[in-house]
Amino acid sequence: MTFKSLFCGLVFAFAGFYATAHAEGTAKTAQLNEACERGLPISCNNLGVAYEQGDGVSKDTAKAAAFYEKSCELGAGLGCNNLGVLYLKGMGVAQNPETAFELFTDACREPLALGCYNLARLYMAGVGTSKDLAKSGRLFLIACDEGVGMGCNNLGAQYENGMGVTKDVSKAAALYQRACENDTPLSCSNLGVLFETGNGVARDTVKAVSFYQRACDAALPQGCHNLGRAYTIGTGTKVDITAAVRFYEIACNQNFGASCNNLGLLYDSGFGIQKDAETAMAYFKKACGANFAMGCQNLARMN
Repeated sequence: MTFKSLFCGLVFAFAGFYATAHAEGTAKTAQLNEACERGLPISCNNLGVAYEQGDGVSKDTAKAAAFYEKSCELGAGLGCNNLGVLYLKGMGVAQNPETAFELFTDACREPLALGCYNLARLYMAGVGTSKDLAKSGRLFLIACDEGVGMGCNNLGAQYENGMGVTKDVSKAAALYQRACENDTPLSCSNLGVLFETGNGVARDTVKAVSFYQRACDAALPQGCHNLGRAYTIGTGTKVDITAAVRFYEIACNQNFGASCNNLGLLYDSGFGIQKDAETAMAYFKKACGANFAMGCQNLARMN
C-alpha cells in the first residue's frame, strides 16, 4: 500500500448555513415575557431563542417562531434573522425559502451582520432566490467586516476558486487568516491546506500542521482529518501512526467519512499498526454509511 492510497485528498470546505442569534444577557423567561409584552423587541427574540432551544421552558419551535415574528415586527434584525432560519428549515412553520430570503434581507438591512451572512449563503446556493455569486461575495464582505468569521471564510473560498470574483488565492489566504484569528476553525484548516500546497502563500508544511492542529483542537473534523493525514505521510511532522489514528478517530466519530476510510486503510494494511481485517471492515462500513464513496469501494473489495 502506497502513501498515496491513504491520502484521500486535502479537505477544504465552505462554512455552512444559518446560526441562531441572540442578544447578550438573556434574563429569566418570566422577565423576558413581561418585557416582550411591553414591546421590547430583543426580549421577544430572546424568548424565541429560549423556546427554540428548550432553555428554561419546554422546547416549542412554533412558539419560538411567534416570538421571533413579534421581535421582527418590532424592528429587531435578530428576530427577522432567526425567523428566517426557521422558515428555511421548516421548523415551527411551513418551510418557505422565499420567505426566509425576505427575512434575511430585512435583517441585513438593519444592518445585522449575521443576516447578511445568511442572505449571502442563499445567493450562493440559489435557494429562495436566483443564484448570484457576485452578490454573495459582496454580502460575505459586509459580514466579514462586521466580525462574522464564517463570512471571511466563504469570501476567501470564493476568491480561492474564482467564484463570482476574480480568482486571487493570496487574497483568499488573507481572509482565511483573518477568520482563523477570529476563532473560525474551518478557516484555520483551509489556511493549512494553502500552506501545505503552497497555493497563494509560500509553502510551509510545518505552519500547515499548526493550523490543522488549531482547527482540530476545536474538534473540527476537517482539521483533524488533515492533521491525521499529515502524521500518516509525514508532511510537516514526522510519521506517527498512533497520532494519526487518534486524530482520524476524532473526525470519524463525527461521521467524517474520509477519516473513517483512512482508519480502515491503516488497519487493512497494518501500516504502523496491528493489522485487523475486522476493524478495517467496520471503519469502511462507517465511511460508506457517511456517503464516502471510497469507503464503499473498499468495503466491497474486502467482502
